[in-house]
Amino acid sequence: MDRSTKIGKCHLCGNVNKLSLEHVPPQKAYNASNAKLFQGDQLIAKDGLPWDFNGLKGNEHQNGIGGTTLCVECNSNTGAWYAKSYIDFVKKSYNQLIQKKPVVNSSVTIKLNDIYPIRVVKQILVMFMSINNPDFLDTDIKLRELMMTKLSKNINLNKYAVGMYVNASKLSKYIGLSALIEGKNVTLLSELTTIPFGYVFQVDSKPSDRYCDLTNILNTFEYDDKIDIELTMPIYDSNIVYPGDYRTKDQILKDIERNKNC
Repeated sequence: MDRSTKIGKCHLCGNVNKLSLEHVPPQKAYNASNAKLFQGDQLIAKDGLPWDFNGLKGNEHQNGIGGTTLCVECNSNTGAWYAKSYIDFVKKSYNQLIQKKPVVNSSVTIKLNDIYPIRVVKQILVMFMSINNPDFLDTDIKLRELMMTKLSKNINLNKYAVGMYVNASKLSKYIGLSALIEGKNVTLLSELTTIPFGYVFQVDSKPSDRYCDLTNILNTFEYDDKIDIELTMPIYDSNIVYPGDYRTKDQILKDIERNKNC
């Protein structure tokens, strides 16, 4: 994501205007440290292990990862409407996860008080729009309206799904809409992996049972609904650039050795 000030198409409203810096995730949701962002083609083409970035020239991001993807108005509105509730959700979750010390490839249940669920999920959607093509919403005005209108609710459950998991790795991933091919099954999804959660946004497919499904929150709750919520989530490692790939380092090393002998 380009961080320079520019005129361009807002990923949310679709208007061409001056774009402002959008942190993904919000800066106060554990996204305030300096980071280096690598492009997918760099990681796919490089030699060595997937988690070895030595020698790669990435884009330096000071004070958190972000890009100029939203116009000033959309950035201001979504920040006021959704981001604060998302930050509260993440901080409360992180505090519990530290105490529980979750184990990779198991699951964990957290119980949170005073959460605004629809605001949280709408912020997740806004983040996905920021890491995807600015033309993404041009074909779905209702999805655009869901995020741009504060009190709007309801998402097409036959077309979209939002899932979540606990990210056990320090690696973050920002993957635009991609095709995940598993045998004869093809899933279109975008993936955002950060701390402490990873999220997937699926298109033209039902929610996967690999994740904690958040989709129906958008059809159940109102903007001002504040609830106590219990979430059970899988815990995945994140060591490779490909979406939906949660193999541990040991599993990847074993697969590399197995492929050498084929």
